[in-house]
Amino acid sequence: MSASKIVDDWVAWIRAASEGHSLKVDFESDADYKNSKATPESFDLRSLDATRLVEIGIELCSKNPSLDRVQEFRLAVNSSSFARAETLLGAYVNAIQTHITNDDDLGGLEQQGLEQQGLEERGLLVATAGMIYESWYGVLIGPTVSRPIFAIEGLLLQCIAWGRHPEDLRRLTTLLVTKPPSSWIPTALAISPLMRGGDWELSSVFPALLTGLQHPSTAAPVLDLANYCVHSQRTTEHPAKVRQESLVAILGGVISRLAVAEEDPTSLGSNPEEIQGVLSDSIALAVALCDAVGLMGARNAIGKLHQAIELQHRRVQTEAAASLARMGEEVGRKALLALAAEPIARLRVIQYAEELGIESEIDESHTMPLAIAESQLALWLSEPQHFGLPPHSMELINVRTLAWPGYDEPQQCYLFRYAYRLPQGEISNIGIAGPLTHTFGCDLAELPIHDTYAMFAGWHAEHEEIFEVPATHWNSAQKRVAQQLLDLLEDQSHDSIEPLWLGFFLSEIAVIARTRSENSIGFAVTDGTELLWYPSSGRLRPLGPTEVYSLYKGRKILKSFNGHDVFESVDDS
Repeated sequence: MSASKIVDDWVAWIRAASEGHSLKVDFESDADYKNSKATPESFDLRSLDATRLVEIGIELCSKNPSLDRVQEFRLAVNSSSFARAETLLGAYVNAIQTHITNDDDLGGLEQQGLEQQGLEERGLLVATAGMIYESWYGVLIGPTVSRPIFAIEGLLLQCIAWGRHPEDLRRLTTLLVTKPPSSWIPTALAISPLMRGGDWELSSVFPALLTGLQHPSTAAPVLDLANYCVHSQRTTEHPAKVRQESLVAILGGVISRLAVAEEDPTSLGSNPEEIQGVLSDSIALAVALCDAVGLMGARNAIGKLHQAIELQHRRVQTEAAASLARMGEEVGRKALLALAAEPIARLRVIQYAEELGIESEIDESHTMPLAIAESQLALWLSEPQHFGLPPHSMELINVRTLAWPGYDEPQQCYLFRYAYRLPQGEISNIGIAGPLTHTFGCDLAELPIHDTYAMFAGWHAEHEEIFEVPATHWNSAQKRVAQQLLDLLEDQSHDSIEPLWLGFFLSEIAVIARTRSENSIGFAVTDGTELLWYPSSGRLRPLGPTEVYSLYKGRKILKSFNGHDVFESVDDS
């Protein structure tokens, strides 16, 4: 099926819908659709169902259109197999995101906007995202759904925001206030493009978006966006200034609720999941409110900000202290400077201190590169998609300057051991900061330092000649290469071999497989010259195939970039 044909059809459907007409498409007489196994249909975009939209979207965005995949999605929806529908919706979202934000392909929507390049095609994709969101609202997404798909909610809406076109932003605003997402997390994801710089019309969003303050899932992100507009000097008057009195009252209620919850968490809910959800929403709202009242200069909120400083949550303390300092309160200034000692608060403290002109008063040890790296990792770990809270302890275990993939100049790399003390026991691992901020789910404690760096480097590397092909997609030539490598594994006393994928690494090809060796199950990578194998059985958090392959790639990358003696120097500490 021709992608250009689908784009042409989309244009026709959009135009017909805009004129209030439906459009008849006769698949039987259309050679391009003859093998689609579809029946003649009439399309009216005002009532077009999500099934057909995703079919078209996948065909339009996929580099290798698959009619079987489209048919599978149709069958999944018709049989109410929402698990499969969820998977295909996710695939569609990934495709549309890649298509919209691909700088090389269409000129970079993030920088250029819909009116410059690819207007027609991008406009269709953006419109599709909104229609899919509405079609699935109340089914797979939304606050009334028992198991909403946070990522898909946020990413579909984010597709609308990427172009920053006034009409798209008005569309996004309408969806957020009339069909709010299930929590503040997808809402924050949806509006994140507007907080990454770029020019967009404030009037396309505010004051209409302030209606979202009435919804628990949109209130905090709406305020965050309004706060950003002031911090970034897009406006001198806070967009929510007209609601100052009500916001101060809400702040008092949220602070009181959090204070009670610190003494009795069950006041927030009847089970751990409910408690965590309400707590997360309350903290997000408290943070946004503390910042907002400070930017508004709301002196009637000073008493409530003093109460907020006494709470245990560091982010709430930071926002409250900064707002008090912004209004000339000495206790806020002192509290803000003291919070620079906390890794989780440090970067925010530095930002606010610079805004207030008191950055020189921060202890110099808290502004050094090491302290910044520590804060970056603490923040990364505390994000909802990771641990959701800062580690209880962090310890620097190694620092090295290495030539790193993706950078022209050598990078200072920091490895930290972090730990969480949880009711079920302590969880610790190693994370990296510097050229990237990341950690793995597998336990890195037993790896040598040089292999730890290598695993992060291999995982981080991106290049058009570095890619993988799953075993289920091998062509005849790839099968022959893979079999030769699998035979080598057998020669090295590996059995029960299950090939997973071929890895193409510049001029080299490696096979990744699950194997058994020395009576243990593990994962092997070999290119015919080198062989890596790590056992997975009998370990609590073993290395998986992705981590083993990342280690393989990273070893080659670091040796190539830094010389063959790099690993010896890395382990000198």
